[in-house]
Amino acid sequence: MATKGPSSNTRIRWHVDYYLTGEYWRYAAKTDETLGRTPYPLYELGAGRIRRGPASLARPSPNIPRMWVQQSAKNLMPSVNNQKNAWVIVSYTETDPNTNQTTITYLNWQPGVSISYNGQTYTTPSWDDVYGGLIEEKLGLNANAVIGAWVSPMSASESDVYTHGSYAAYEYYNSGSTVTAVFDMGEAVKTDDLLKYVFEDTTGTEMFTAPWGLQFRYIIEQIDVGSSGANVMFYLATKSDYDAAAGDYSKLAYASEGRLFSFPLPSLPVTENAWQSYNYTGERAYDIQMREIQKNQNAINGIAGVGTSAIGGAIAGSMVLPGLGTIAGAVAGIATGAISTATNYVTSGHYDNRTQEAVDKLTSSQTAAMIVTARGRRGIEPFGKYGDTFGWCIVKMQPDPPRAAEITAEQSELGYVTDSYAVDCSQIVSTGGGLRIEGLEVKGNIPPEGKAYIAALFARGVRLDLIQ
Repeated sequence: MATKGPSSNTRIRWHVDYYLTGEYWRYAAKTDETLGRTPYPLYELGAGRIRRGPASLARPSPNIPRMWVQQSAKNLMPSVNNQKNAWVIVSYTETDPNTNQTTITYLNWQPGVSISYNGQTYTTPSWDDVYGGLIEEKLGLNANAVIGAWVSPMSASESDVYTHGSYAAYEYYNSGSTVTAVFDMGEAVKTDDLLKYVFEDTTGTEMFTAPWGLQFRYIIEQIDVGSSGANVMFYLATKSDYDAAAGDYSKLAYASEGRLFSFPLPSLPVTENAWQSYNYTGERAYDIQMREIQKNQNAINGIAGVGTSAIGGAIAGSMVLPGLGTIAGAVAGIATGAISTATNYVTSGHYDNRTQEAVDKLTSSQTAAMIVTARGRRGIEPFGKYGDTFGWCIVKMQPDPPRAAEITAEQSELGYVTDSYAVDCSQIVSTGGGLRIEGLEVKGNIPPEGKAYIAALFARGVRLDLIQ
């Protein structure tokens, strides 16, 4: 009786998984080692270029998020009397009348606050004064001597006090800024694929992004003002860097790493006032003094001319009546000359005043021009924001949630993007996770096809869940 066989056959093709076999053998070798036997793994790994690997080898990912979302912000304006308000900085030239030396002088103040000095209380120009173009009027400055005016997150110096009338400001000279502010992030932070730290100006414009992978904890801030402009300067310090400086910020030594940067401060308007310049340059006083000198000179010349008038009168008198006529003529000549001189002195003073009044009116009627143009007040207080909610900030940004989840999953499954060459890849592979290694050298007592198989496996990319 014939035996009925299967209606179909299945052909199975198989090959050795050299990697799993080798890893099993390696695991068995560890067991042998615990039993006092000498382990002999089938293969070892050598050199290779790592394209995906652990976080310790990560490079910036080429995958850009669709959108960055603000997570938090930290205001970078020092508090004064528990308030965060911007400062005004003005730079101008000043000439010493005694030495004729011209220096660059700086004023800075918080608008609309009081300054006590020498037992008196003064007021600083308000924001309305500043944006109304009244800086030079309130502080008695020659508008033509003003180099520039800027709004700043902090004071540059408060070494001296400048006063004019009922107004005051802090004054300093070209020795540089002396005020430093320090902000603590609370812990070491850095920009990476899932976070970035951005520095923004008052309008929310990104001015600088902390370099990828650069750790910092402290933000050290100063103001730099010169004849060509004004900037806010920042230094990103680690805790060890900050502790080593111990208040001497000249010891901060890693600027070339991208830790030191600056960006410009917004300008403020400065108007040209012909009347102010006419007064504060001394031109008006000069005109008045020159007219006074000319008037006095004419009077002296007139008195000297009285003698000439007397001689002329004597000659005329002697022609009419010799003797007594000569005396009478001389007296008449003196009287006429003196009266003429006195009359000219008085009338010239009157007309000098009239002339000066006309010059004053002409000067004050000149059309005012702009020395420095600027944006409006909304440029530093967008939508009316002020205090902690506006100003210069460091902002922590993260990708939008869907993209953040995509990046996290990719890094977990495939590893972090990297480009690192290692002469011995065994240590990297032993950490597990997502890996991709090109040109991996496989050594050991296995066939060539086994070595090629393992090398190709890592070249395609793997994710290793290690069993220890």
